[in-house]
Amino acid sequence: STIVQLNRAAAQQGSGSAADKMARAYLKRLASNLPFNTALAERYFSLDVDSHHPDAHYGLAELDLNSFV
Repeated sequence: STIVQLNRAAAQQGSGSAADKMARAYLKRLASNLPFNTALAERYFSLDVDSHHPDAHYGLAELDLNSFV
């Protein structure tokens, strides 16, 4: 979808908010047509950390605590 494409592009350009949305979409916590994929969620949470978004570390910790990774 266009929204996913725009969020993906924004995340790759440094938008922490977009990276957080992409990660959560891959974990099926946001409605999207993306498949469940913890590896890609981790990748986007890592981009989120690089952008200093406040939810970034929480997302990575949540992945670890839930043993998704």
